[in-house]
Amino acid sequence: LNATAYHEAGHVVACYVQGIRVKAANIVANTTNTGQVHHADPLQGIRLEWNRSIRAVDRAHKLIRICLAGAIAQRRHSKLSYRHYHSNSDHTNAVDLAFLVSASDREVEVLLHLMDVQTEQMLNQHWPLVEAVARSLLRHRKLSATEIRKVMEDALAVRRDADRAKIGQPS
Repeated sequence: LNATAYHEAGHVVACYVQGIRVKAANIVANTTNTGQVHHADPLQGIRLEWNRSIRAVDRAHKLIRICLAGAIAQRRHSKLSYRHYHSNSDHTNAVDLAFLVSASDREVEVLLHLMDVQTEQMLNQHWPLVEAVARSLLRHRKLSATEIRKVMEDALAVRRDADRAKIGQPS
């Protein structure tokens, strides 16, 4: 359950940082998943088969990073907890999206590597948010959009206060 909480928290934070609205998250197992994050579709109204505009490709890249974020967060939390099949559908979705916005197999390979590096850096930079969401998921099992926003705001306030303390500013 711990690993699932960090996996889903990775998806939540990737959405949040990239400006994609999160609707809900849970770590309640069902027949197909051990957890889920429901978020707005950054590709809503965009058909990548026909639209390769900079805006469309940027939105596809955001979605690829969201797909990759769960496994990256889970591995960072506990390398021993991660098995490749834990994020098989996430990885498949990322690969499918990469093929839609790339011109060759080589470009897909490079794009996925770039997205992986960017996602890892994003989560490292915002790791306190991942931890806060994971703790909240472990405590409540389900979080609404409002609850997720509150967890994020509280974690950001703690971080802001710590940063101010480092430089001697009052909070």
